[in-house]
Parts: sequence; C-alpha cells; structure tokens
Amino acid sequence: MPSIAMPAEHGPTLPNEIVDAIIDQVHALGPEMSECSAPCEASDYRVRRETLGACALTSRSWLPRSRYYLFRTVHLLPNDSDRCTAFSSLLSSPLCTLIAYVRTLIIREAYGFAGMGALWFNDALPQLSALTNVQTLAIFGARFDRIRPDHWSSAGIPFFAHMKSVTDLYLTGCQFRTPDQCLDALSVCESLENLVMRRTSLDMDLLLGFQLRLEPLPRPPLRLASLSLDSHRMGNYDAILRWIGQTPGTRHGHRDYRRRPISAATGLSLESLEFTVVDVADDYGMLDTFCHYVDLQHNTSLQSITFDQLIICEPYGGRFEMSRYVPGVLKTINSPMKEITFRVQINTPQDLDLIDWNEVISTIKGAENWTSLENIVVSGNGR
Repeated sequence: MPSIAMPAEHGPTLPNEIVDAIIDQVHALGPEMSECSAPCEASDYRVRRETLGACALTSRSWLPRSRYYLFRTVHLLPNDSDRCTAFSSLLSSPLCTLIAYVRTLIIREAYGFAGMGALWFNDALPQLSALTNVQTLAIFGARFDRIRPDHWSSAGIPFFAHMKSVTDLYLTGCQFRTPDQCLDALSVCESLENLVMRRTSLDMDLLLGFQLRLEPLPRPPLRLASLSLDSHRMGNYDAILRWIGQTPGTRHGHRDYRRRPISAATGLSLESLEFTVVDVADDYGMLDTFCHYVDLQHNTSLQSITFDQLIICEPYGGRFEMSRYVPGVLKTINSPMKEITFRVQINTPQDLDLIDWNEVISTIKGAENWTSLENIVVSGNGR
C-alpha cells in the first residue's frame, strides 16, 4: 500500500492543545458506536466521521488526535464482507499504523439461523489478532463451531490470547462446537473483568457437546468480577453451567458436568452475577438439578445477584417451578451481599405471590452475611 503524503507544514502552526480541543469538538458532533448498538446510519454520525477524516488530512500534527477518535471504535458490519476483508488485510501490512488506536472492536458476522452467510470472521482471526490494545470486544453471530480443531488451536485461541487488554467481552448469538472450545477461548483472556453471554450455544456438536476432556480444565480469568448469562436457546444454559464447574465427577472417560455445582471456577474475584433460567425451568426434574449446580459459597467477593427473566405469569407453564428456585439459590450464598434484583414478568401484582417471600426473608434474616444488604430491587414489565 503506497504511503500518503501529508501536506507540508509552512509558517506558524496552532499549539497542540488548540488542535486537540478542535478535534475533541468535532468528535462531539455525533454518536459513537457501542458494543451493543445497532449499525448507525444517522447523518450526524456520518458527518462526524467525514469531518474527523478531513481533520486527519489537514497536517501531520492533526493526525494522531483525529485517528484516536476515528479508529477508537471499529465496527465491522455483516453486510459488507469486502470491506471487512480489506480491513483485516490492512492489519497484516507492515505499513499499517492504526492498530494502536483501536480500543473497541465490534464484529457482526453475516449469519442468520436460516443461512450460513459469508463467515469472513473465521478466516480473518490471524489478522485481527494484531489488535492487541482492544479493551472492549463484542462479537455477534460468530460460527466458531465451523472452525476445524487444528485451525482453532492455531488461530482461534491465539486470537483471544492476543487480546491481552480486553476487560469487557460480549458474546451474542455465537455458536461453539463444544464447551471445551468456548472454555479454551475465555480462559486465555487474562485481563477479563466483565463477561456477557447472550443466546450463545456451547454444544453445537451433538456427540461431544455434553462432555469435556479428562485433563485438568484451564483456570478462568483471575480478574473476572461480573458474569451475565442467559438461557434463551435450547441447551445453552445447561452447557454454561457445565462450563463453570471445575472439579466434576468422571463418566465414560470424560468429565460429566451434570454432577458439578457452580463453584470457585468463577474465581474469588466475582462480585456480580446475573442469570436467567427460562429453559431450565421448562424441563421436568431439571430444577432440583439446577439448584444443585448453584453453589456460591466459594465466591467470597460476591455482592450482587440478579435473577433475570423471572416469568411467573400465565400462560407460562414453568412459572411454579421458576419461582421455587429463588430461595434455594440465595441459601448457597455466604459472602457479604449488598443487592438482590428480581426482574419479573407478571400479568398482575398477585403473580408475585408465587415467590415464597417468607422463605426469602427468613434466609436473609437467618445469616450474618446478609446484614450488609442495602437494596432489594423488584422490576417488572410495566404491568
């Protein structure tokens, strides 16, 4: 790629402080992408990008600050695979000078459940590994399950390992072949503090999805303080519960996670836990097993727990089972708690009676670790 000649600077120039202030004002013209936002096509967003580009071409002294905002957030869209491929190729060029500026990387794979899409992301993993300064990584719709095991070892795991600065990781609608594949990726994100997994399947391989290898499991990130999981896809929550385990029993030469409680695998650093059990409560006999999984006695730093998507209204058939597991989970906590949040879906206020509030209150009053409780939040769907 030929280098771009910058305009020569003649005569007096503006002080760097003034240049930075001007570019800061340009940045404030429009919105910036976030890890959860949809692609923004608003005119003020385009004006901001175009004006920052013009600033970058003004002179060499304007280039660093302009690039800081231009490339701080990189959003690779699923409907422009040519642009995504060109960007990944640019990263491997010795003339590329934008790598250090990228702090937020948002990747949306061109995948829908009805079609496979282009899947450019899997091929671009080696090039994207160069973005070692990324702090927030959001991946939507990735088909990691379609990566061959040898390619996953040589490109997939190194991609996550090179993201040494990532503190916030969002996986939405992604698919892994087995829990092992996901666990290998998460465990090498050494700076990870906040993990959010939405509608992500860990057991796409029906033969291997319910088993893990026999050798010791890799340790989770030591700084992981916030964990948010949901169960809005069949098999998803079951797989995640097995992933969190660390010392399961043995069955048929593999580690069987159906016997394993949630324990120290999430580390002593875990402060906030949010999860849903929509699919679990639909399975007869699964609720008692689920309550056995949830054992938070090793998470001595836990301060906040959120029960999301508590559907306790008609016509949801699992509403009675759903409400019953809440006290059981609270009894497993022995860390100094500050907040409990219940996000419920109800038709009438009377639906709240399905939760055994007497047992909840008895649990809170009966243990010393609950004396630090500051807030109990019950939020609903506005009904």
